[in-house]
Amino acid sequence: MSAREQIKSCMALAAAWLAGVLLLLPGVATALPMDGGVSRWSPQTGVELLRDPSGTLSVEQALAADGWQPNPAGTDSLGMTADTLWVRLRLEPAPGAPAAAVLEVGYPLLDTVSLTLIPDHGPRTRYKAGDKRPFRERVLLLTNPAFPVPLDQPVTLLLRLETSGSLQFPLVLWAPEAFIGAISLRELTLGLYFGGFAVLVLMSLAAYPYVRDRLFLLYGLYLGSYVLLQLSLNGLLFRFIVPEGGAWVSRLPPLLTGVTMLMMLAFGIRFLDFWRHSRALRWAFGAFRSVAALVVMSALWLPVGVAIRLASVTGIFLLPLMLAAGVYSMRRGHLAARYFTLAWGIFLFGTSVTGLTLVGLLPSRFFTTYAMQIGSLLEVVVLGLALFERFNTLHRQKEAAVAEANGYLWQLNEELERMVAKRTRELELTNARLAHMARQDSMTGLLNHGAGLAMLAERLAADAAGGAGTAVLMLDLDHFKQINDRHGHQVGDEVLRAVAAALQAHAGAYGICSRYGGEEFLLVRRVLTMDEARQFAEGVRQAVNRLRFAQGPEQVTGSLGVAVARADTGERDTPEQLIARADEALYQAKRAGRDCVVLAGQPTLLQSVYSVAAHPQ
Repeated sequence: MSAREQIKSCMALAAAWLAGVLLLLPGVATALPMDGGVSRWSPQTGVELLRDPSGTLSVEQALAADGWQPNPAGTDSLGMTADTLWVRLRLEPAPGAPAAAVLEVGYPLLDTVSLTLIPDHGPRTRYKAGDKRPFRERVLLLTNPAFPVPLDQPVTLLLRLETSGSLQFPLVLWAPEAFIGAISLRELTLGLYFGGFAVLVLMSLAAYPYVRDRLFLLYGLYLGSYVLLQLSLNGLLFRFIVPEGGAWVSRLPPLLTGVTMLMMLAFGIRFLDFWRHSRALRWAFGAFRSVAALVVMSALWLPVGVAIRLASVTGIFLLPLMLAAGVYSMRRGHLAARYFTLAWGIFLFGTSVTGLTLVGLLPSRFFTTYAMQIGSLLEVVVLGLALFERFNTLHRQKEAAVAEANGYLWQLNEELERMVAKRTRELELTNARLAHMARQDSMTGLLNHGAGLAMLAERLAADAAGGAGTAVLMLDLDHFKQINDRHGHQVGDEVLRAVAAALQAHAGAYGICSRYGGEEFLLVRRVLTMDEARQFAEGVRQAVNRLRFAQGPEQVTGSLGVAVARADTGERDTPEQLIARADEALYQAKRAGRDCVVLAGQPTLLQSVYSVAAHPQ
């Protein structure tokens, strides 16, 4: 953005009214002569101001009001105010003055602007502008409100201004030829300013796919959002994107301010790399991200004045935070933080000066109004240099890595087969460990529920093919909840591990032992007789009873239910059927007083299997 255009974007309108009424009220306006040598003239010290808090005064009421105040200090900003402002200016052309002039209001963000021309003789003329009205209704289709003023006789100009943001009204009266030249230079400067930003945005986004560093993408997004913000502050979004006007035009600056702050925070976090090292900065940046999101939401739903004030206050405190983060990272030895600190220091100074101008504490002059734009341009250039220095560093590192890789390529070719074989063995071992972990209960080291059921199905098929029976034992520890309640869960876990170790030892190498769930265990073993199944179960019960603990229960007992596969019939029991029968027998053991073994099924079945095995025909 050009300096001249930014000055125009920080000012508001003023005007003067009814020549007939002024004739009745002599001396209310200051006569300011114009002659042919004047091409550009700021009449700020010659205007009179009238505040209208209610915003209901008509033209006639405003002219007749007693509250008009002269403006010898040349005030051109009332800051953040909801008052309507009337501005009056009397022009008395001197001999040789041009036939007409152009009155320009150098602030494009005014909601409504009306100018009434009141000549000493003849009819009045009224013009309207402002971003609440369609852009095409302006008498001069320019970004800043501008109006033609005939100078063939003395004329009084009466301006009515209102806005939801900062009320600024610096006025410039131009000779037509000078105004055309100024507009051409302004448009050229704007093109160069935004063209430079566009180049930086495109270069950052184009570099991202090449270097695969998200910092370039964040920088491009930050610049893009900042460009949109500046376009809105200059009235260019209203002029070219939303020319129909309306309330949304006033909401664009705070909305884009919030989005820009979010992009700024994301870029700063990535660039400075402090997130893991400073809790205070991590908290502060997280808080400001929330506030920036609140700025975006307030611009969408809250009154525009509230959104603008929230965005302004947030921006005032955000920029020092960015500078503090840069200083912190620089002190940690982050070399790129020097660029960052310098860039944000420049931008902070420029933004502070512009902010003081917006609230009316500094006059609207070239450097005060244009300070933020100067700072922003220097900031993005310095940050761009830092980024592309990083790009060159990464490129040099990449070339060095390629050269080093080529130097060792012949060694890698010789070792490739050995490394592949080694990696293959490691992968096989890893897969075996993963498979074992997928089948293992993490608490006890036994098979888990799913693995136990799978092994049971395999054992049933193998035992049936060999003509043997399969005993399935369901063990449930008695009163285990009381152990947890009295001694704590850590003791309960120790009891489970001790029971699991005893069961595994008793089951032997050919038995299957798994944790069924909670304090229940599943044991599977090949048997030839029901008595063998009973003896095995009784041994399990006694092994549990023999356990002792230094801290914990005096004794642990368990109830067992046993079911045996009916191998002597043509039917084959499924794992689910066997478990259901063993579970029913377990509940019978519980009802029988616990710490006992109950067998389900007919004992003659396994006896017949034993007879066949002992006396083959």
